[in-house]
Amino acid sequence: MTTLNPLRVLLLSLGVFVLYSINFLRLDISSPFHGNSFELISGALMQGIALGFLVSASRWSGQVLTTTVFVVHFTASMLLVYLDSWNILVELTGNMTHSELYDLVTNGFIQSLLTAPLATLAFGKYRKGREPADKNIRAMLPAKQWALKFPALVAAYPALHVLAGALVFIPLAGPALEHYTGGLDLSDVNLALQLVGGILWAMISLPIIRMAGGGFLQIALSVILPFALLPASLVVAGVLPLPSAIRWAYAAEILVSMGLFGLLAALWVHRPHRSLLDTFRP
Repeated sequence: MTTLNPLRVLLLSLGVFVLYSINFLRLDISSPFHGNSFELISGALMQGIALGFLVSASRWSGQVLTTTVFVVHFTASMLLVYLDSWNILVELTGNMTHSELYDLVTNGFIQSLLTAPLATLAFGKYRKGREPADKNIRAMLPAKQWALKFPALVAAYPALHVLAGALVFIPLAGPALEHYTGGLDLSDVNLALQLVGGILWAMISLPIIRMAGGGFLQIALSVILPFALLPASLVVAGVLPLPSAIRWAYAAEILVSMGLFGLLAALWVHRPHRSLLDTFRP
């Protein structure tokens, strides 16, 4: 089981914090995030833990690992946040413009482009090393199982998202949510966007599972930590123009829904299964 080096985690978190403080579109140090210093530090530390474990637990190294970390970081950091932004903040409440959302995505792309090599450098895997000699059979499923598991995983994404929203986000946000939205009904979820999100999340779980070393617990954590902590870290840091109470409630919802989704992805995809019951056994 991989153990994280605290000093390397802090070094990576410091680098992420510096990147948080730069607006790459304006080329100045006016942070594009809305969080206070504590929230920015918390978000950076969450990213340091998630990326640190992802890199440390990986069988891969060098450019392949750096490219994979970039894809995972950009997709996992931005995807859930921006799909919700488009659906709720832009289309329903009008609290963001399309131009502001575009600027966030562009800025996030540049941050991910710089964060990926920083992560592999911090954990000593920027240069290509020797891979394990054993044959990698993770995520090598028969076509019939792919045909069943992939749609089930895609469908699980909006289901978990809605469930966590009802059981975690709304109770934690409390009166602040109604005050922010003006009593607007947010149950009008764009299912098409949610299914697109499910497809993309399911797809990026595959390279993570393929590159993870160790036993099932290490594989599961390699998926769960990036899926839960990366998008939650951006919400905590204030990537979206939300009041602090709503931000923390939203981050808690993400930790629950995406943590469960990551666990399902690891369970269903890491190996073939003989029966329905067997799909829930490591």
